Amino acid sequence: QQVISILSLAGHLIPALGLAMLMGVLYKASLVPFFAVGFVLSSYLGLGTMPVAIIGAAAGILHLIYTSGDTSVLENLSFDEIPEDRGEKCDTSKKLSKKTLRRSWFAWQCWGQICYNYERMMGLGFCHCMIPVLEELYGGDKEAIAAGLKRHLAYFNTENTWGSIIPGITAAMEEERANGAAIDDDMENNLKTALMGPMAGIGDSVTQSLVKVVLLSIAIGLASQGSALGPILLVVLFSIYALGVGYFCYFSGYRFGKNAVTKLLSGGLVKQLTEGLGAMGMMVIGCLVATVIPIKCPLTFTLATGVIEMQTILDTILPKFLPLVAFLLTYVAIRKGVKPTIVIAVMFVVAIALSLTGVLL
Repeated sequence: QQVISILSLAGHLIPALGLAMLMGVLYKASLVPFFAVGFVLSSYLGLGTMPVAIIGAAAGILHLIYTSGDTSVLENLSFDEIPEDRGEKCDTSKKLSKKTLRRSWFAWQCWGQICYNYERMMGLGFCHCMIPVLEELYGGDKEAIAAGLKRHLAYFNTENTWGSIIPGITAAMEEERANGAAIDDDMENNLKTALMGPMAGIGDSVTQSLVKVVLLSIAIGLASQGSALGPILLVVLFSIYALGVGYFCYFSGYRFGKNAVTKLLSGGLVKQLTEGLGAMGMMVIGCLVATVIPIKCPLTFTLATGVIEMQTILDTILPKFLPLVAFLLTYVAIRKGVKPTIVIAVMFVVAIALSLTGVLL
């Protein structure tokens, strides 16, 4: 039981590392207030990532408008046609083949969650699906491929089927980047962070709450009558749904991504959009800090006036106080250059000490 408690506490602490590493990528002093807003919305009001992401999108647009000083900054962003003049001279010789895009989609669809872990969640799966894209775009340039792999190893988490639109958009951005477009790591990471919450909200609602429930009810009905067709039908129909929707979303994301990036380059809005997505991403991180680091203090003290619970006192100071402290300490360590492996080792030592003494669970 003690071993289980220690491992459980360590598992609760480790997400702080993934979020701290992601924060290190997105951090800008001007965007810190958005992190605070996301944390407060989740900790005080109990909002999940979907509503916080929607509010973050609105906040990002406002940030984009008022930092650019132009209230009409979004009026020219229609994505009906790709303009001939991109506004910047880019080499268009590099283009992803259909075969490579299909390999990338299939890798995401089948192995997006191949190595789900507390530190990066689906980050390894996302990076895995980008390998065919990076290899075709950069060929024998090992440094460029290594930089791309490192770029896509950041914390990432969404619903696998509808979330296919995000690797599709990212593949388009990588293609434009390889052709000389003014796209940097910040823009790609901000976009991924901003979209993972909304797509998870849509995907979980449709896939988990609707499609699976309907298909399972049909399969259970057949199986309860002694028919082997029940489980077979479930696997076949759900596979058709997942592959079909995932394929459509991935390639829709790729087409939209190329169109959108080209429009942005022609309009000179890349920097402002990166800032806007960064604001939305910081709000999502704030929300995640309050929701995915579930540590609590079970200590109680018996006094003449009654029993005092430490967690209740901490909640009066700030709900989700301990998760915030764990995140901030981890972020400071990462900023100071402490290696993630060292941070994980320290987290296990802390888990052993605080779990055995009953300070945290």
